Amino acid sequence: MVGRTSATLGFNTEKVVTSSETQIQLLRHIRHVGLKAIELAQFLGETPPGVKKNVIVPVRPADQGVHSIWHLPRLRLNCEHPLCNEQEFYDCRMQYETRRSLRIDMVVTLSYECVSMRSVQKHFAMLVEPPFKPGEVDLGKRDGFLHPMTKLGELPALGYGVPKRMRRVAGSDLDLLRKADKCLSQGLGVGAFSYYRKIVEGRKRELFNLLIKAVKNTSPNNLVIADLENARDENKFSDSVKSVTHALPDSLMVEGQNPLLMLHKALSRGIHEHSDEECLDYAKAIREVLTKLIISVETLASDNEELKKAVRLLSQLSEKN
Repeated sequence: MVGRTSATLGFNTEKVVTSSETQIQLLRHIRHVGLKAIELAQFLGETPPGVKKNVIVPVRPADQGVHSIWHLPRLRLNCEHPLCNEQEFYDCRMQYETRRSLRIDMVVTLSYECVSMRSVQKHFAMLVEPPFKPGEVDLGKRDGFLHPMTKLGELPALGYGVPKRMRRVAGSDLDLLRKADKCLSQGLGVGAFSYYRKIVEGRKRELFNLLIKAVKNTSPNNLVIADLENARDENKFSDSVKSVTHALPDSLMVEGQNPLLMLHKALSRGIHEHSDEECLDYAKAIREVLTKLIISVETLASDNEELKKAVRLLSQLSEKN
């Protein structure tokens, strides 16, 4: 049976903060009895729609113990508002209260808002089943429930969020990048891998232009510049990487490895060679390396410009003296 409960939803002026210690204690007790469970924050922030999980919900009593009020956690979510960072804290400005004796399924909706930009909101809907009985699971001395929950949906859709610097490089392929991230968030490995391969091939020229600019700013006589200029004009990304025979500067390495070679190795293999789970892992790795590379390139270029401005300013001051 699915339906609304007599629970009340309303704005709460007093912010309720979930205790990390409470969450850890609950997890320990639950794992001790062999149940797999996750915290409410993880369920809201990471679980794709349609997926069912056992979720820990710490509560505090209300109305002499007849009702319980959920401790709604602060979330760390991606925010694509131009004035926000790539990840921001979100708070729920609502209070969810339910009867402890409830024994029916219920549809719960929660609305969160960005603490930096209140106009940016995130909405969740989930099917919450009755909690396990006290004799079925040991929560220790902590006050809380273990609910089976299924996420029905969220708005905006679950996604990793596209970093600002990635958005600038993506250009006309920004929609593909968002689709790739959506596939990642829903566990669709083949789809995510295919999108990232298309994005890297489509933005190859812009990527090499950024590399060339960064190397010229930091090491104008580096022999790799000619390699990168030749690589930029190749038709395929794999051919571009092969034409770079000189080493990239250490400042552009990712964990000591050449990011171009890592991307090439991942993208040169066919989708048919991997399972969907393997494609998902490769897609996540491609995203991480590509993001790190772009951030490193733009940081180098930005730092060098700031250094040039500082040198010009101090030079003018020396000439006046």
